[in-house]
Amino acid sequence: MRVILVTTVCCALAWCGCTDSANSRQAAQDDEDAAAVAALISRIGEIDVRQREGETNAARYDRMYRAIDGLTASLKSPETLKALFYACQEVCENRGPTPQERLDEPDPCWRTQQAILFRLADIGGEGSAEVLVALLADDRLSWDGEGGLNIGMAITMCGKPCLPPLKALASNGDRGPFAKRLAEYITAGKVMTR
Repeated sequence: MRVILVTTVCCALAWCGCTDSANSRQAAQDDEDAAAVAALISRIGEIDVRQREGETNAARYDRMYRAIDGLTASLKSPETLKALFYACQEVCENRGPTPQERLDEPDPCWRTQQAILFRLADIGGEGSAEVLVALLADDRLSWDGEGGLNIGMAITMCGKPCLPPLKALASNGDRGPFAKRLAEYITAGKVMTR
């Protein structure tokens, strides 16, 4: 199981461009980050999302969010958060369809990805801004519905450091109009809420 997780994490790191360094010190840091991300992915997979007897749906979600927040709160590196985001994406893409009887269960990997967006906004700064806007710009990711609202909120919460990469994205690609709107929110000092 650990070999599969490390392989998945290394693939995710390569997918997001986090392992292109020739510097041996950076390579060692990348290995350390990959191990940390693999451990987190394993812990995310262990989160119990089933509703317990007598537990309300709200209590179940609260329990899951507390577990996820506990995992992401300790991460301080935007690049490690980016790697975890893509590792979660890899798990989501590789697990196959959800059985009918489990469709009402929340997805801890997807929920972790959403928590990562807000963790990046909390950290703030140029590094977080670059990661957030890079995630928005990535055509391999879908940003509709709740995910689109969450990345919009996270980017506008991160604020002014997001303006340069957003302006570059606004003049380019399918996500340009959304990027332009987010830049307008930030310039006006607002956070996107819907």
